[in-house]
Amino acid sequence: MLRRILTIVIGVYVAACAVALLFGAAGVYGWLGGESDPLAAVFAIMLALPWSLLIPGPSEGDVTLVNGLLLIVYMAVNAGILLLIRRLVARRRS
Repeated sequence: MLRRILTIVIGVYVAACAVALLFGAAGVYGWLGGESDPLAAVFAIMLALPWSLLIPGPSEGDVTLVNGLLLIVYMAVNAGILLLIRRLVARRRS
């Protein structure tokens, strides 16, 4: 039962990450007809915590693509940690 709940949580996390990255990119580059907004990726940054604190600030230059790729890596690390927790819980239960 707990493994199923953790699987659902991981699925929701991965889906939220995908949506946050899509809307973040659309907002930063103005894909949906709106103005470019540098704060559009705030939800993606929140989902990549605590690793997203390692991303250099805006004073480092315009590295939007690199920062986006770092967000993807950090989200994958978080998802990997969740998968590891699920595996440990399943092993402990059996």
